[in-house]
Amino acid sequence: MAEETQLEVYDRYFTEQQLRDLITFFKTPTGEHYVQVARTIAAETRKNLQTSTERYLMETNERNRANRTRNDFRGLGFALKSYFADHNSYPKARSAEELAAMLVPKYAATVPKQDAWDHLIQYYVSDDGQHYRIVSAGTDGKFAPESELTKSDDIVYYDGRFVHGGDPNYPE
Repeated sequence: MAEETQLEVYDRYFTEQQLRDLITFFKTPTGEHYVQVARTIAAETRKNLQTSTERYLMETNERNRANRTRNDFRGLGFALKSYFADHNSYPKARSAEELAAMLVPKYAATVPKQDAWDHLIQYYVSDDGQHYRIVSAGTDGKFAPESELTKSDDIVYYDGRFVHGGDPNYPE
C-alpha cells in the first residue's frame, strides 16, 4: 500500500523519463550517499530553521519592547512640555512616582514608571529646571554610566529627543 501511494505522488511530479533518470542517479555512488544522508540533512535543516525562527521572534519581541518604551517616553515628553509651558520649568521630581503626582491628571493620564522590560525608569531634571532626561536601562536592566553609554542598550530621552537608543527607522 505504501508503494502505491508513493507511486501516485511521484507520478504527479515526474515524467516517466525523469523517474528513469532518478533511478539511474540513485544507483550511482553519489545517489547512494544522498540516500544515506538525506534524513540527516532534512533534520539539520529543520533545526536550523527552528533556531532562526526563534531568534527572529526574540529579536522582534525586543524591538517591540524598545518601540513601546520610546513611545512612552515621547508621550511623557509631551506632558513635560505642557508642564513647562505652565510653570517655565520642568517638574523637580526625584522619581517617576513623584513625577506622576505632579503630572497626572492635568498633563497626562498616566506616567510610566517602568519600561517595557519591567525595569524602573529614571527621571532627572537639571538644578535650574530647564532640562530633563528620561532613561530606560534597556534589555539588560543596568543603567550605563555616561562614559559607557554608546556601548549600552539604554534608551535616553533628553529635552524632547532621543540622544541614545532612538528608533533607527524614525530618527528624531
